[in-house]
Amino acid sequence: MKNIFIKTTIKLIFTVFAFSLLVITCQNDNIDSKKTERANKTELNQKIEEAETKMSGVEVSEYSIDVYIESYWVTHAVQTALENILSDAKEVSGNPNATQSQVNQVLSILTMA
Repeated sequence: MKNIFIKTTIKLIFTVFAFSLLVITCQNDNIDSKKTERANKTELNQKIEEAETKMSGVEVSEYSIDVYIESYWVTHAVQTALENILSDAKEVSGNPNATQSQVNQVLSILTMA
């Protein structure tokens, strides 16, 4: 159980780092590029919906001793990281000026999380 927690925490740290790089890239894309066509956000919107559904069934605990044995659980830190990733994905999805590159990058990060 401890190894799963460590692997999940490392994966989320990597995901948050990757998202930070995405934010920098998105800011540069907004400065340097002209919008030529509308980005396809269908897959991103589906992944956001899927993530919201999955997160609704997750228990939050620090040590799992207060969680039913077959429940999926995360720590508060992991939940916060997931919520931040989901929030940022929604921001890109709601941005009418988002480029396809931005959509693809945030979709990739959301999929990893």
